[in-house]
Amino acid sequence: MYIAGRAQYWISYCAQATFSARFARLLKIQNSRMRSNLVHELRQLLPNAEAERAAEVLSMLMDGFWLRMAVTKTDPSRKAALDMLTNLVDKLVGPHGSRKPAS
Repeated sequence: MYIAGRAQYWISYCAQATFSARFARLLKIQNSRMRSNLVHELRQLLPNAEAERAAEVLSMLMDGFWLRMAVTKTDPSRKAALDMLTNLVDKLVGPHGSRKPAS
């Protein structure tokens, strides 16, 4: 769930990864999994290189949402965050959205 307490935990976890090899390793695994999941889905809509770039942008925006939530404890709302992500995906996918890329 997208709630302030979890956002604060997530930011603390990320900060700890800068000092702890154990936390850094776990964060690297988590980020790799997120990237893999995003790229897998985006490749259904975009050529490989574009899917890779789109996944990077989306993951950065999601990290930004968690950071903002941790700091403000309220903003952006879940609905606002989902709306922003949806709008960004629409822009990133653009005219490719209705076709599957060639293998």
